[in-house]
This record gives sequence, C-alpha cells and structure tokens, in this order.
Amino acid sequence: MKTRQGFVSNSSSTSFSVFGIMLKGDETDSLLDRVLGPVKTTKDPGCSCDINRDEVKFCPVCGKPAWIETTEERDDPCEYETEIEEKLGLEVISWNGGENCGEGTYIGKNLRYWSKELPAIEKIEILGNVNNRLVELFPDKKANFFSDGTYDG
Repeated sequence: MKTRQGFVSNSSSTSFSVFGIMLKGDETDSLLDRVLGPVKTTKDPGCSCDINRDEVKFCPVCGKPAWIETTEERDDPCEYETEIEEKLGLEVISWNGGENCGEGTYIGKNLRYWSKELPAIEKIEILGNVNNRLVELFPDKKANFFSDGTYDG
C-alpha cells in the first residue's frame, strides 16, 4: 500500500481532511491526562500479614512491601475518542496512514463528510468557532488544514 499527501482521487482510496491541530506521542498522553484526569493508581496490600501498613514501608513479619501500587495504563488513545470529543466539544480523528489509529491524533473538525449543500459562509463560521475553541484549549498551537490518504496501486 502506498501513502500520498494531499488530495487522493482514486476511488479505492481512504483519505481525510481535517481543520485543527495534530498531537503526537507525549502530547496525546498529556491531552488524555488533561481531559480525563491523571491515570489512576491503586494500592493493594503487599502481603497477607496482619500489620498496620500505614506505619511501615515493608512488612516486619515477611519483609515484602507493605503496599503494592498499580498504575492504570492508557494503551490505546482510540478508546477515549468519544469521551474526549464530548469534553472538548471538538472532533478527534486518529490516523496513521490507513492502519489503525494512534500515530497522529488530530483535534478539530473532520471535513471529509461535509455536505456540499452547506453554504461556504456557514462553513467559514463553523471553522471560526473551531479555531476559537482550539485557541482556548491549546494556546501554543496554530490550527491548520491536514489531509492524507492511502490508495491501492
């Protein structure tokens, strides 16, 4: 499979067009923490001994840790797209050249399914509202147009 930047005219193509910002790697993790809250950490007893765990780091009976902390992992940002969209009021589009999501996460407006009947002035107004929301949420980023696609050929 080949990847093309920009407009893809082949009928067997998968493409997208987004107005917004792109986040990668740590930026996506930071967004998840910011929108969903920090990952949860749980504390479980490190052993079955009957001790006061709040006063010691290690069990004086068996030597194991008094507590074992487990941190929840957010392996796949795709699992949280709907929740992020609801909280931000923007669309989340994940794309990595047609495979599965995660390589690039776009926040903004997906233009792929815009109705041709929607007047241009209304589209401009919608994009202005999207831009205002992005500036409010991500003041250090500049919104832009992104497009990409894959085709069989």
